[in-house]
Amino acid sequence: LEPQGVLRIPRLGIEAAVFDGTGARELDLGVGRVPGTARAGEPGNLALAGHRDGFFRRLEHVAAGDTIEVIADGRAWRYGVERTLVVLPT
Repeated sequence: LEPQGVLRIPRLGIEAAVFDGTGARELDLGVGRVPGTARAGEPGNLALAGHRDGFFRRLEHVAAGDTIEVIADGRAWRYGVERTLVVLPT
């Protein structure tokens, strides 16, 4: 299983490999891009999933205005946090 990139949230010290998909294997190794959402740098919404007791343990501290970086294909894409939302696993 090859990572598609790296996710960084500098203020929180989060860094994790990004995999394509949200299966158990992907989420055990890092975070996963939700199928059907844009890839880094593509138009549309990029959605990433991760376990809150794993790589996203510190994510509860993310706030509007934080920067999220996704490094993929030799380029860095920066996203700004507008809001947060906790959802059920389903």
